[in-house]
Parts: sequence; structure tokens; C-alpha cells
Amino acid sequence: LYIQVIDSDGSKVPALGDPLVRQAMSYAIDREGVNNAIMLGGGIPTTAWFAEGSPYYLAEVDGAGYDLDRARELLADAGYADGFEFDTPTVEALRPVTDAVAGSLAQVGIKMNIKMQQPGTLGQQVRDGQWAASLTITRGQTPQVFYSERLTADAPFNPFNAQRTSVTDLGEQALAATTESEAVSLWAQTYAEAVTQGYMIVVAHVTTGAGVASGVSG
Repeated sequence: LYIQVIDSDGSKVPALGDPLVRQAMSYAIDREGVNNAIMLGGGIPTTAWFAEGSPYYLAEVDGAGYDLDRARELLADAGYADGFEFDTPTVEALRPVTDAVAGSLAQVGIKMNIKMQQPGTLGQQVRDGQWAASLTITRGQTPQVFYSERLTADAPFNPFNAQRTSVTDLGEQALAATTESEAVSLWAQTYAEAVTQGYMIVVAHVTTGAGVASGVSG
């Protein structure tokens, strides 16, 4: 579960083009509170893109936690001491967690205006450039696929053609890697940089449960 900052060059919402603002947003989110109140404690609050235990996990990007004073300081340094606002889409299934994240951001003056949408429409809306940022969930994508779909300048989910050079420099090296160990290391660095720059603001890893019982099939 994460905020994808689509407009990371600030062409639609200038504040989002400042890395200090994006870092402030991350510090403002009460991940533990969101997990306990909305996910009933079943998620894994984190700032890291990959879960601990993944070969791509880097501990140094897991832990820039809840700090409202630091968030306000960063906003002031960026020239947004009074905050700013932006619109974000959601669907009914994500409304509770979107409300919770919006409540966290509001504590430092960031107003995330929630716009309800019909299920199945968000992907095309993002590709059309209707939204500057979106709280969403991703599942099961390889580092290569997510990178090519969302992080490169010509990615389909980058309608503003935002330049994320420090990330794509690493990503292109990862794509060109000649050994698995080299590729793993470079992909880990690529996503650590994307998180550090605030292009993806991770809220939590969402766990999936399953139930089984004897005599039940289908």
C-alpha cells in the first residue's frame, strides 16, 4: 500500500515536485495507527518497498517513521509552511485507508482531497494524467515490470513524463546486469532511491490471508 507521486516534477501540483515535500509527506503518515485502526494490526507498517526477507530489501530505507515536527520542518524549508492541497482518487474498498492517510497528512497542513471513482477506472485515469498522486496497492509485479510501467520517463503510468534520473540511472544498470547477484543489488538500490526521493511513499505491506477446511473444495 503506497502513495504513487505521479506528478513528481510538479507540473500539475508544484509542491509535489519538491523532494522535501515528498519526504515531509512520508514523515507525516502514522503507519502504526493506520495499520492498527484500519488493517486491524494485520499489515506491516514500513517505509521500504520490499519486505524484509526479500533479496531486494535494504534495511537503511526501512524506518523513516512518524515525525510530525520533522514533517513541518521540511515543509517550511520547501516554502510550504502553510501546507498545500491536491486531489487523489479512490474506490470504495480503499476509502477507509485513504481517509486515514488523509487524516495523517492534514496534521501538517496537507489537504488530500478524496475523489470517489468507479472500480476499474483508476488505471486509465492515471494514464490520462488526471491525478497528481494516488494511494494504491500493487501485487506480484517483478522489479523490472513495475519499473518499466511506472518509473521511467516514458512509462504508461507516468503521463507527465516526469524525469527521475537518479532512479532510472540505476534501473538501466539493473536491466543491463550480466549476473543475477549484480541485478539483485542494482534493483535493490533502484527502489531504495525511488523511496528515498519520495516517488513512492510506502504506508504498509498488506498481508493476504487464506482459509482451508476439510471437505471444502472449489
